[in-house]
Amino acid sequence: MTEANINIEEAVKALERRAIRASVVEDVAAAREYLLQRIPPGATVGIGGSMTIKELGIYDLLQERGNTVFWHWQVPPEQMKETVYRAAGADCYLCSANALTADGKIINTDGAGNRVGSTIFGPRRVIFVVGENKLVRDEEEGRERIRKVAAPLNARRLGLSNPCVDEGCTDCRAATRICSVTAIIEGPLRYTELEVLIVKARLGF
Repeated sequence: MTEANINIEEAVKALERRAIRASVVEDVAAAREYLLQRIPPGATVGIGGSMTIKELGIYDLLQERGNTVFWHWQVPPEQMKETVYRAAGADCYLCSANALTADGKIINTDGAGNRVGSTIFGPRRVIFVVGENKLVRDEEEGRERIRKVAAPLNARRLGLSNPCVDEGCTDCRAATRICSVTAIIEGPLRYTELEVLIVKARLGF
C-alpha cells in the first residue's frame, strides 16, 4: 500500500481498463532492466525534466548501449532549447507523472509545456515511470499533491523565488511560474503509445 493507501494492483487494473499498458516492478534496479528491455537499442530517446528518471540512472545506461538520448538536463544552457525540441520528436519519451490516480488518470503540470506536450503527441511511445509516492485517490488529491508537494520542491530545486517555495501555492503570476499547464490523460491516444511503469519505491517529487 502507498502513503495514500492506494493499492498498486488496483491502479494497474484501472489503467488497463483505460486501455493504457501498465506494469509494476519491485525496485529501481528492476525498473532500469524493464526500460532497457522495452526501449530498442537503436531507438532515439527523449527525457523530460524528471527527478524520477534522474534517480533511476537510466540516462547513462542508454547512452552506453548506443541509444541517442535527448535530455536538456545534460547539455549546456545554449543547447537546452534545441534539445527539448529533439526530445519531443524521439522514438520513445521517458518521464514521470506528478500524480497517478487510483482510477488510472495520469496528471502532469508543467511550466514550459515541453514535458506535458511530449507525453501527448510527438514521440511514438511514452513511458511514465511512477514511484508509489505519486499514487493518489483522485484528481482533486492529485492537484493538491502538485500544489503542496511537487511544485514547491521543484521550484526550490531550481533556485526560484516563486511564492510556493515559502508560502505554498498562491496561483501566482510569476514569470518563473512552473505550473502553467496541466494535462490529465484519461485514455489511449491515437498516435502515441502510452505505458505506465509503477515502481515500488519512493521516486522524485
